[in-house]
Amino acid sequence: MDFMLIMLILLAAVSVYLAIKASYVAVKLRKSSAGLMNEFNQTRKKERLVVSEMDIFKKALIALDRRMTKLVLVSNEADQCSTRYIPMRDLMFCRVVKTTGNNGEVRMIALELHLQNRDLINIVFFDEEVDRLPELPRRLKKAESWKKKLQYQLSVMNAEPAGQ
Repeated sequence: MDFMLIMLILLAAVSVYLAIKASYVAVKLRKSSAGLMNEFNQTRKKERLVVSEMDIFKKALIALDRRMTKLVLVSNEADQCSTRYIPMRDLMFCRVVKTTGNNGEVRMIALELHLQNRDLINIVFFDEEVDRLPELPRRLKKAESWKKKLQYQLSVMNAEPAGQ
């Protein structure tokens, strides 16, 4: 009887802990997303961007301004937002990279940008340490979709006559 009571109390305590933790994570995620959007909106106004595509994740925002042909990356690390602009003319090519563990499980999905100056930028779409596993297929599709968008933009730019 005492054992059952102790188990019931432990189960209740664990349930309360998990509920509080889930609430904390949800609040932190909302703050992070709000910070990303706030930083992006300030940037959009300041730079007069006309965004044609945008996606937001837990710690990053990616947007494309086709008029100015810029890729905009906003990241939130350690509660500090930073913005990076990448002119599309600086992009050589991009590819989706899947990092796997020893058992073949996908640990990370990133869009790898190769720039003219030999810089390499990784935009993380899925990270097993941050994201839930059920999000993996959707995030992979998002990464592939962004790869296609950027490749299309590059092909349009390369097809335009010089000076335009």
